[in-house]
Amino acid sequence: MSQDYKTYSPDYCFGCGPENPIGLHLDIYFEDGAACADFTPTLVHSGYPNRVHGGIVAALLDEVLAQAVYNEQAGAVTARMETTFRKPLTPEEPVEARGWVDGRRGRRITCRGEVRRASDGTLLAEARGVFMSLRRDQVIP
Repeated sequence: MSQDYKTYSPDYCFGCGPENPIGLHLDIYFEDGAACADFTPTLVHSGYPNRVHGGIVAALLDEVLAQAVYNEQAGAVTARMETTFRKPLTPEEPVEARGWVDGRRGRRITCRGEVRRASDGTLLAEARGVFMSLRRDQVIP
């Protein structure tokens, strides 16, 4: 039996928005309860020569965490995210990002995510996040 998943994709979202000319254009899908995205960074995502900028890696992780949360709870925002960079990402090297919800307490939703090299599964970066669900009057339609 397949499960229906929902994603959130406003047109100009930096992570997943199809209309954002400088965005990551991530196509979110779900696998084993996790929000997933395949991504191949290019030279425009560089920081140091031949290294993907850490902010791009953090944005990739934030997006899969947010989509995992959104799948369970419409209307939540990132309150905190701690990122650990294990190994450098290089431009033109495909990676896979995954994010999943760990738990919730009141309005607080905890989640984790990771980025792995697509070719061999090596862990490149990981994150722990805290999202806060919004009150009904805070949700933007």
